[in-house]
Amino acid sequence: MTEGVLEYLSVLLEDSGRETLITNQGGTDILKARLSNLGRAGGSAFAEICAVPVKLSGKERTLLQFFTTFASGLDADKLDREIAAFNEMNLTLLCGSIGVHKGLRQAYHKYTVLLPLDENAAYRQATESLDLVLAVVNGMFDQAIIIADGNV
Repeated sequence: MTEGVLEYLSVLLEDSGRETLITNQGGTDILKARLSNLGRAGGSAFAEICAVPVKLSGKERTLLQFFTTFASGLDADKLDREIAAFNEMNLTLLCGSIGVHKGLRQAYHKYTVLLPLDENAAYRQATESLDLVLAVVNGMFDQAIIIADGNV
């Protein structure tokens, strides 16, 4: 089911005018998509979605992970203040959380959901999760970019 879910999400994203690509990195399939027209600023971000097979209670399940990088090249001197500001934002996010990869100096939003065993229910939940992540990233984008630009 993991490959099918990514292909399905790819079609949904493409139908909404976004470019997508499914790649394999280290044995894991990853759906990559460019998101544009985010927030009032009309900015862009880069989404990576992976469907990770996991075994829980002896049953094969799928963990769907969304990573959306919305800022890169963060000022190394301001990272601690930016992280503190993002942590404050996390308290108000509807789902997921904002994190900073210090080594790459990138800010991202992450959301993870365990898909149901039933295939139809899993595809519905994947669709709803995609819609939710897109809405959250769009809603927090302007404030997050202000922080990422060092205005904390």
